[in-house]
Amino acid sequence: MIRRSDKIIKEFLALSAQVFVAFAVKKKTNKNIYCILIIIIHTVCIYSQSENISDIISNTAEELSSDESDPEAASAYIEKLHELTESLVKINSASETEISRLFFLSDFQVKAIADYVRTSGKIVSVFEIANIPGFDRETVEMMIPLISLQSKYEQETDSSKWRHIFLSNMSLRSGENDSGALGGPWRVLSKYKITKGSLTGGLTAEKDPGEKLLTGTPPLPDFFSAHMEYAGHGIVRHVIAGDFSARFGQGTNVNTGISTGLSLTTPGYLSARNEIRPYTSTDENNFFRGLAAELIFNNLGLTIFYSRKNIDATLVQASDSTAGSIQNFYSAGLHNTPSSLLKKDAVSESCEGINLSYNFKHLKAGFTWSGDQFALPVKSGGNDTQDYYKFNGYAKNIYSVYFNGLIGKILYFGEISASASHSIAFVQGVSFRPSDRMTINYIFREYTHGYSSFHGRAPVSSSSTGNDRELLGNFTFEAAKHLFISGGCDIRNFPWLKYRNSG
Repeated sequence: MIRRSDKIIKEFLALSAQVFVAFAVKKKTNKNIYCILIIIIHTVCIYSQSENISDIISNTAEELSSDESDPEAASAYIEKLHELTESLVKINSASETEISRLFFLSDFQVKAIADYVRTSGKIVSVFEIANIPGFDRETVEMMIPLISLQSKYEQETDSSKWRHIFLSNMSLRSGENDSGALGGPWRVLSKYKITKGSLTGGLTAEKDPGEKLLTGTPPLPDFFSAHMEYAGHGIVRHVIAGDFSARFGQGTNVNTGISTGLSLTTPGYLSARNEIRPYTSTDENNFFRGLAAELIFNNLGLTIFYSRKNIDATLVQASDSTAGSIQNFYSAGLHNTPSSLLKKDAVSESCEGINLSYNFKHLKAGFTWSGDQFALPVKSGGNDTQDYYKFNGYAKNIYSVYFNGLIGKILYFGEISASASHSIAFVQGVSFRPSDRMTINYIFREYTHGYSSFHGRAPVSSSSTGNDRELLGNFTFEAAKHLFISGGCDIRNFPWLKYRNSG
């Protein structure tokens, strides 16, 4: 991505270089002086094309999070984009699984790149992507710092050596100094990664503003995360010990990554994608800590995981002082006051799950089971009507069935999840391309009262997934090169009154 001011400088310097060359040749200027000046001008021209990668990522994250209701979405996107810069996506692999790591691409865009590489050969220049149907200049510019033109299975030259990466930053918002906070106003985030061949390890440490730098016994940062991963190409594809994230199907059951927002102008939706990956973000509750493994037997995939960790919660003591209960869960992750520090790691949570998937010729189907257990019972409250359908108890199990497939130019996907309380989440979508320059999408979703998943993030166009029904459709038309026209309609129904709504 090149800023307009950089382009002007580049064009000016290039023109100056041409004029100087012509003058030097005509006047027979000293060759040594001529060579030195040409190198200097060429160096400046190259420098004018560079832009801080952090600025590019920040701008991309702001654009991607513009349709999200979560105020922390931009930060989540920034972390995910930084992870991609550390392990670039190899688009010439022609693998849809590899290309889909570019999470902001639609399924048709992922398939378009994979088909283009298979039929036309390797992509030589990133600007070649802009000529693939369904892509525009802005999307390609977002992709540039995140992709590599290397084939997926080309051997790295230093794969036999240990590679170390350490990143650390400190930030301070001016004018913010809470005298009642337990610690300093600085936010400190450090990440360390070590890689050798198929083995990867990492550490993440974070201190939020107002928190103490080191707490506990032994003294550690307020949030500390670690993992080790093995990634292979045989039957055993992934084994992760430590902290990890997971996603299966549409995410109504398990999705500890970024939630899938629905937008009237989004060109496509993410269909069922399965993954387990090391956890390197800073959400202090919505992740797993334990062991996960992914196995592939021809077209059959099996993923199993187990997690046990302490999570933040507000506890209340029973009237007889014999046992407590969980009143609500604390997800902010900020522990800068004595009251918020009491919520830190207040209760133990265990979670386990199994995912089975099978690839047919034009269809992929799967099944997921996940179970959550808490050391103390959840008692959501008294007689407030808004707590009537909330979960109460020690444990919860959710079962899901999902599918996605492609027939010609029609992509279809769906998932249904159910809990023991007979509440369900239903998602069904279709996306088709009547021509290479037009994409039409429909998605229907329904979440009945009482449905909730502690580690699920389902497709949603609002801040919650409770008790509503929605039909959303949109289209994107490439009227001319770099000119896209989009439109859509969203129809929602919810039986309960909401703030500032009359019916």
